[in-house]
Amino acid sequence: MLDIGKNDYWFLPRSIGIYLVLIFLLEEVLSAECDKCKHTEICKDGVCSSTSCDSDLRWFLTDPVGTITDGPGNYSAHMKCTWLIDARHQNTSSINARIKLRIDSFATECSWDHLYIWDGDSTREPLLASLSGTVQDSPNVFEITATSGAAYLHFYSDAAFILPGFNISYEVEGCDLDCSSRASHGACVTLPSNGGVKQCICDPDWTGYGCGVPVGCPSTYSCQNGGACTGSVCVCPDGFRGPDCASLASDGLWEQVVTSDPASASPSLPAPSASHATVLVNQSIFWIGGETFRRGDNIGRLAKLDLASMQFQTIQSTSQKNPEARFGHSIVVHNDSFYMYGGITNGTRIVNEVWQWHLYHNLWLSRTYGKEGRLGSPPLPVAGHSAHIVENKMLVIFGYGGPEYGFMNIVQELDFTQKKWSIVSTSGAFVYGTYGHSSVLDSRTGLIYIYGGYTQRQMRQYALSNRMLAYDPAKALFINLKDAPMPRFLHSGAVLDGTIIFFGGNPHNESISTRNGPCYAGDFTAYDIECDSWHVLKQPVIPYSRVRLPRFGHSSIVFKDQMYIFGGFQGILLNDIVRYTPGQCRYLKTRDNCLTSIRFGKKCAWSDRSKQCMEINSHLPGLEFFKCPRSSEADDLYCNELAPCHDCLSSGRKCHWCKEENKCSSSPCKSNSGLIDALSSCPKEAASACADYQNCKACISLSNDTCIWRRDDLNGGMCAPKPPGPPIDAHEVTSICDFPCSSRMSCESCSTQAGSCMWCANEEKCIDSSAYLAIFPYGQCRDWQAMNRRCAKVSRCVDFKSCDQCMDNPDCGWCDDGSQTGLGHCMAGSSRGPHADSASSTCPVQRWYFVDCPSCNCNGHARCLNGTNSCQPCQDYTEGSHCDRCVLDRFGDPRNGGNCTHCDCPEASSGCDPESGACKCTTKGTIGRRCDKCDEVNHYGRHFGTCFYELPIGYQFTFNLTKPEDMHLNAINFLALPNERDYDVKLTIICTNESLVNISFRTMAMHEEEVIWDYVRCGHEQKIERLLPHDQLMYGDATQNTTIYVYVFGFRTPSVVVISFAQHPALDLMHFFIVFACCFLALLVLAAILWKAKQRWEIYQRRQRMFVEMAQMAKRPFACLHLDLGAPNLVGTSMEKEKGRRKVPKNMPHSKGHCFVASEPLGDGKHTVMTALIRLPGGDDNRAPAGQAGLILGSTLLQIGSQRKGSVDVHKNDKVKVSKRTATPSAPSAPAEVEA
Repeated sequence: MLDIGKNDYWFLPRSIGIYLVLIFLLEEVLSAECDKCKHTEICKDGVCSSTSCDSDLRWFLTDPVGTITDGPGNYSAHMKCTWLIDARHQNTSSINARIKLRIDSFATECSWDHLYIWDGDSTREPLLASLSGTVQDSPNVFEITATSGAAYLHFYSDAAFILPGFNISYEVEGCDLDCSSRASHGACVTLPSNGGVKQCICDPDWTGYGCGVPVGCPSTYSCQNGGACTGSVCVCPDGFRGPDCASLASDGLWEQVVTSDPASASPSLPAPSASHATVLVNQSIFWIGGETFRRGDNIGRLAKLDLASMQFQTIQSTSQKNPEARFGHSIVVHNDSFYMYGGITNGTRIVNEVWQWHLYHNLWLSRTYGKEGRLGSPPLPVAGHSAHIVENKMLVIFGYGGPEYGFMNIVQELDFTQKKWSIVSTSGAFVYGTYGHSSVLDSRTGLIYIYGGYTQRQMRQYALSNRMLAYDPAKALFINLKDAPMPRFLHSGAVLDGTIIFFGGNPHNESISTRNGPCYAGDFTAYDIECDSWHVLKQPVIPYSRVRLPRFGHSSIVFKDQMYIFGGFQGILLNDIVRYTPGQCRYLKTRDNCLTSIRFGKKCAWSDRSKQCMEINSHLPGLEFFKCPRSSEADDLYCNELAPCHDCLSSGRKCHWCKEENKCSSSPCKSNSGLIDALSSCPKEAASACADYQNCKACISLSNDTCIWRRDDLNGGMCAPKPPGPPIDAHEVTSICDFPCSSRMSCESCSTQAGSCMWCANEEKCIDSSAYLAIFPYGQCRDWQAMNRRCAKVSRCVDFKSCDQCMDNPDCGWCDDGSQTGLGHCMAGSSRGPHADSASSTCPVQRWYFVDCPSCNCNGHARCLNGTNSCQPCQDYTEGSHCDRCVLDRFGDPRNGGNCTHCDCPEASSGCDPESGACKCTTKGTIGRRCDKCDEVNHYGRHFGTCFYELPIGYQFTFNLTKPEDMHLNAINFLALPNERDYDVKLTIICTNESLVNISFRTMAMHEEEVIWDYVRCGHEQKIERLLPHDQLMYGDATQNTTIYVYVFGFRTPSVVVISFAQHPALDLMHFFIVFACCFLALLVLAAILWKAKQRWEIYQRRQRMFVEMAQMAKRPFACLHLDLGAPNLVGTSMEKEKGRRKVPKNMPHSKGHCFVASEPLGDGKHTVMTALIRLPGGDDNRAPAGQAGLILGSTLLQIGSQRKGSVDVHKNDKVKVSKRTATPSAPSAPAEVEA
């Protein structure tokens, strides 16, 4: 694939020729644009930039206008780059210059590869943005403003996916939103009267921040659909609404009611936040907590919004102790207080605290209920959960319980009456540990509806969920509902008259290919409670507004049939408020539109009698209402997707479980005895709850001693039912679990649990890898590692020993010691100097380096030549352009004045490791710091001072010496001990590289080896094959014990050696052919015997079948037949009449002398017993002799169907019997009665 541009758009051409032409034209256009760049600038996708992340670590930018990019093409893995835009030296006034950063294009891996922007010159300044994912193209300018006079940017990517990256333009003292230039709402000009600062001059019909606020009618827009303009506001006629009356009253309407624009924001507006909590009290909304990118705060001030005036008020706590700032918590209202529970504090700590806010006294109270603190007893620490009040009880649903409990699938309950916590024993559908879901309580049904979230299905397997559940608090029962059309987490939900409205969220799912997908969803979906159906609503748009609606981590509240959305995160934290008003039912005039009104965010009902669409809660006497459209989905299709048994029977539909078929269905089961329609009858293995616990401590502490944790080195482990008796397996854990990741205090100890733990450098915390998106959903972890070998790159500032390493961490700067040799110290700081809490908080300004390194960097082992950056000959056994490596026979870390120590290695080595000092052994299988041991684990043993690999006779071995740790090898030794006395040994060696081979032997009586062949060449085209005769070397003799030694040496890696020893007797051709002939003849005789036996068996079967058929013939029924024998020619006539009256087989034989008068089909459907009336010879006058009727009856067995050879062969010994009976004579002219 070709990287054709920043936005990474792809198409499917009709032919490769057209594709190449388009690529050529695109390259020509980009090349023309790149020709305009200066020689000092870098061109990326036709954009000129003075900075590129792939060419340096840090950039110091002082130009008033510029562009920042990650570099040409896609960015690379493990990329780090930092930019400092400093406008303070240009600004002579006392007011700091504003820096406008506009996101022109942006595409990184969602939630993992981030660009951070601080308002200042270090990472300790306020964090303005944490950008990841894809920023969708929009007419609204995505702009971030730094007001301190400096902006500090840092980009980090991990090792997973790489994407096109970003282009960002900046301007010092630029106009707000570039005066909305994309929509042509104004012009950005420089006014001398304003001190030469740029300012927006808005068009007559626009005003406000960045010329983004319309004046109204008739200047900005005209009133549509007959609306009247009154005081710059459109007064809409009945059936229409919106700022310009362009929207139907049946459609939903979006509005921004509180803006976060600096020019119009209220001073009491709460700080921008995400994963906060909002609660409705009377007609006021309290906005509490949330992630604000600031540490050390507490919740001592609350923001209160009056929904009548849409004005914020700051409420100051009167408590002496206030709760710590947190996010991911929950708030519920009970009596005259609201209660806050759980959340994440201090960056990563998950708490189980309960705080009560007294509404009348404006104070916080820390509350404790019952016995707390015991392992597995509630309240459990949790974040990302949801909570509701049901009958004086607070129900806490799911959430992430930290390293102790992982992702939880339990319901905790706080009984305010009894002041006691408990864990609810639930039943019904299986539920999984879930974080970041949304849940709403429907007062009409009394059910809690739960949708989405980040779930853990199995150990170390995580994915977003699109599952919809209902929880019945009265029965403690989970019910499966229809899955949503898309998965997401950190979204919001609200109930509007029988409809649950869900908005936003993070839809990025790592388990499917959505690498270039957006992180911030603006999707709008609705769930119909009555009809159990989902609908995707129209994409939200606010007319004449620049607000960007996609977000996650927001909250929502319903007040007076309107949904309010508060804050959230879209790369930047938000504190605006958006309102959604659903459509009105009475404007829907048809049944179909009415019953699908949920598409407009409103649940309506239709009356066929009155032909009206009305509110779902309307109750008019005498009218029957329809609430659901005709469903095209069969129940059986829905039921078939449900498994196991508990999910099937908890589906809310007419589903049952078929035990024998092991599936869910709404159709009858094949066996009625296998039908299960009660939860209590589900198979026990399906009913086991142990599999739901995905964490060792949760398995042991939450299962009431019914489960046991089984370790699994590959998958981490699993929770299984506890067997009776004591553990019988060392992998069974009863009470002691491994230390959690959070107990590991360094990157090295954290990374030893590869795949399960990850180290966050800026937080200096080790977390479970599954918890990354739960603890750091907004990119708070700037640099993480899961491999021990990369820990040196994520150390603290004081641990870095060179300026280059120091510049890799955006927290750090370098203080040179002034010796002009490159010595110095790495310290946390900013462009102004070290921070006050650094190890040495002072550094002369002229020796402080924050955006680059000193020109001379010889690590204290040399000086630079004549003020250049070229080091003089390195001293102290160092080498390299910066004297940063030890020479070949030395090891150590010479950076920043470190020493190089002499390698103490034997001759059979090629020096030592430059860091550890371990000798590099040149013979395969030799190990040890001084090459004094053999690798016995891999079957290498020591003989005569070196290591050999003992080869068994009769096998071929391949030794692949291509790994990085094999690059210093040049020899490998083998030995073999033949055990067959009378057979020669054949030795075969194949080498991919030129090598030399020595072959020798030794017996127990010999003091030294005796050479057989030496310096034999083995290479790509030279294969060694040697025969070692048994009569000379005496194999298999216990007194001699002859051993063959093979030395392969002098090769260069990478190389492959294939070797084999074979010992077998020569082939005796005479003996072989005699044995072959005897075996062949024996097989022929056996085949003949089997063939004769088969023939005998077939004859026996035919005879038995014939006996059965004859017995059936003898049991045929009898009947009477009346014939008119008046004349000879009447016989045929009578028989033809009889034939017409009786059904005769189609292929029944008929001849002149006889006629079949009866047929008795056999059970096989292929044969029949036929009864024939046969006329005897009558002599010359064609009459029967006197006293005889002239007729007889006969029967035979016939095959019916197609004519083919009969199934019964007649042999000479077999007889076919035909039953003949003579009829009783009667008068010639009278009919005769013949008994058959």
